[in-house]
Amino acid sequence: MFRREMRRDERRDVVEVAAVGEAVHATNKEHEEQAELAEAQQAQAAQAQAPAAAAPPAEAAATSAGDLSDEQVNELERLAKLKEEGILSEDEFAAEKKKILGL
Repeated sequence: MFRREMRRDERRDVVEVAAVGEAVHATNKEHEEQAELAEAQQAQAAQAQAPAAAAPPAEAAATSAGDLSDEQVNELERLAKLKEEGILSEDEFAAEKKKILGL
């Protein structure tokens, strides 16, 4: 079979379609990246607010019970650090804190 050469205007159309397709792809990718960045920033802000809001009750409980041993204080501090790092959930932290305080 014979293959015919593309005319100049056909080649230009192909190049234009390819350029437009690339532009659309780049725009979509940019929007996806911006959405991911915004989502990550929101999650980080929520995570930063959660430990700040949860820390004062733990400190208030520790200071109101002035008869805590050094071992109990150290264990509570270790648990608080694990919670801040996201290793322990709020429920796990509360349960362990109750065990340490004997509640």
